[in-house]
Amino acid sequence: MTLRIRREPPAHLAIHHADLDPKDVQVVEGIPVTMAERAIRDVHAAHLGPALVRQAIDDGRRTGYLSSDQAKRLKRELLNRKKP
Repeated sequence: MTLRIRREPPAHLAIHHADLDPKDVQVVEGIPVTMAERAIRDVHAAHLGPALVRQAIDDGRRTGYLSSDQAKRLKRELLNRKKP
């Protein structure tokens, strides 16, 4: 499925393009989006800073988009922390 954006996104948003594994994508209200874990890894890879990565992990856990195990693994791998 290819989503075609016909207008410019708002200034505070950016469209990124990548070849994704199907396990990294979910459909929300008919729009394919990356899963929370993949999105957080992408934020980390873009060097947006540990505070934003930590906030995304905490928000993902609080809202249910990340499991406890996913949050712990992301913190350990991306923030070099042993504990959440």
